[in-house]
Amino acid sequence: MESKGNQNENEEGSIGGFGSHVANLLAENGIFDKGLKFRSMILPDVFIDQDTPERMYDVAGLNAKHIAQKVLEVFFSKDGIRVIK
Repeated sequence: MESKGNQNENEEGSIGGFGSHVANLLAENGIFDKGLKFRSMILPDVFIDQDTPERMYDVAGLNAKHIAQKVLEVFFSKDGIRVIK
């Protein structure tokens, strides 16, 4: 089975963390040359008031709805719908 996509979601607050290391590893191994679509989602660099985890993730744009929206944007972009086998 061939995969053309990967969703990597990490709880980190800055560029240069674990997600950046994953992206670098994939790039160094030529995975992007084979058509892998990769998008990072990180915590915004703003203060988020203490609240329930659900509300804090909503403010940060990292809840299930936002993650699903990002995946759909990647796979159903202006380039057209791509079938993944």
